[in-house]
Amino acid sequence: METRSFILCLLLLAGRPLLNAQDAWNKYMTNRTVSYPEALHFFREADRKYASAKLIEYGKSDNGKPIFLFVISPEKIFNRDSLRAKGYTVLFINNGIHPGEPDGTNACIRLTKFLLEGKEPMPPKVVLCIVPVYNVDGSYITSTHFRSGQNGPDTVGFRGNARNLDLNRDFIKCDSENAKTFTRMFRAWDPDVFVDTHVTDGADYQYVMTLIDSQKDKMHPLISGVMQKALLPALNHSMTAAGQPMSPYVNVWGESPENGMTGFLEGPRYASGYATLFNTFSFVTETHMLKPFPQRVECTYIFLKSMLDACSTYGPVLREARMQANESTARQQEVFPIQWS
Repeated sequence: METRSFILCLLLLAGRPLLNAQDAWNKYMTNRTVSYPEALHFFREADRKYASAKLIEYGKSDNGKPIFLFVISPEKIFNRDSLRAKGYTVLFINNGIHPGEPDGTNACIRLTKFLLEGKEPMPPKVVLCIVPVYNVDGSYITSTHFRSGQNGPDTVGFRGNARNLDLNRDFIKCDSENAKTFTRMFRAWDPDVFVDTHVTDGADYQYVMTLIDSQKDKMHPLISGVMQKALLPALNHSMTAAGQPMSPYVNVWGESPENGMTGFLEGPRYASGYATLFNTFSFVTETHMLKPFPQRVECTYIFLKSMLDACSTYGPVLREARMQANESTARQQEVFPIQWS
């Protein structure tokens, strides 16, 4: 009898209806994150309803489930070469690489809803690519205890994928099917700007958002110059104006800040380090784990909207810097520095 009751409960849970797609955008306000099926349901409905939106399957995860890319293209063009010829800048946002850190998924659902419904203007000459959840495997394994020190949401997914791989250490190795799928997505769209969304699990500070901009000394000088002189100042100004000033990512490992802080060097095993190999302007958002989940999602939303606006304002400069950097790299002979002090 107990076995039958257990099976019946599983069947009832499996048949539980999905959250209405129109309600998914504000679920975070009640300290709950959308599940992966709910997120996918939202983006599928957006694909069905809007001609300027398209949900594209690019491959599988290690557990055999599909990984999708959602694209908003104002001119309803979903070909990178055609968009490049028309002067579009491509912004690529990756979410849920660690499903216990779901701020980006929820923020992107809100951003998508507001853009497609016209509540927020879609900046001209920008195409938005969103991976709703990259670690599909881990998103299906949920618990209230995976991120025990984190201030919400009430239930989160597991950090590893189906093979217990940390996918944010696998980009250059491509041991996982997830990484192979990501490579197909990334190379198909060759984004000008890349953002990977996360939540910290470290230091305590007053800022909701800390930002990792890809380490400048390993970037092509043309890319790092535009990053430091144009893109970062614009983002910091926009966030401060919105009441959410940012800090650089804090990583002191128990040392006193007065002794200085080591800049984070994210090699190509990480998402942003991998993207930088292709002269893409790369960032990692790290919202503060001790801040309430609704506040973190709101801050991530503001950052992504600020990034969209920056891509519109500086799009020609970003694309020109990438083109020149790519040409410079193609002409470079014999010496490629791979280590420095």
